[in-house]
Amino acid sequence: MEHMEHIEIIDNPEKKSFLRKGAEAAFTVLMWGIWSYLLLPILNLILWLIGIRIFYLELVAGSAYPEFLALARNAGWIVFTIFVILRCWGLYNYWKFGKVNRRTSVSSDFGERQLSEHFQVSSEIVRDLRTQKEVLWPVRGDEPRNIADWLSAKKK
Repeated sequence: MEHMEHIEIIDNPEKKSFLRKGAEAAFTVLMWGIWSYLLLPILNLILWLIGIRIFYLELVAGSAYPEFLALARNAGWIVFTIFVILRCWGLYNYWKFGKVNRRTSVSSDFGERQLSEHFQVSSEIVRDLRTQKEVLWPVRGDEPRNIADWLSAKKK
């Protein structure tokens, strides 16, 4: 048999620094917190089973289930009534406004024309910018802030 070396453990808590004691205490609290967090599903299951037991004792064994069923039936009728009212309101709005196209008087280039006048650029440039997937506006101080100047500098 091999000779086993034995290890001597020296425990002198009074020689530990305040920082080490604090770090060990913080680490211990952290590990207990993680352990508690990992045990939450088991605690949840236990509380759920206790809740089923209390539900059974109060409703079934206590013969209160007819009252519970009446309450559920009334709540169901209330939910159903609200659903019917909202559905009828939606159908009314669809019948009244659903097929009305209120945008026929506005031309499709109204936005382009307004944008080109506002930024003082041509409609082709506005159309080009609108078809791009992404337009990045400069945020550095050396770039021009005027869109026409920025576009002309961009094309160079």
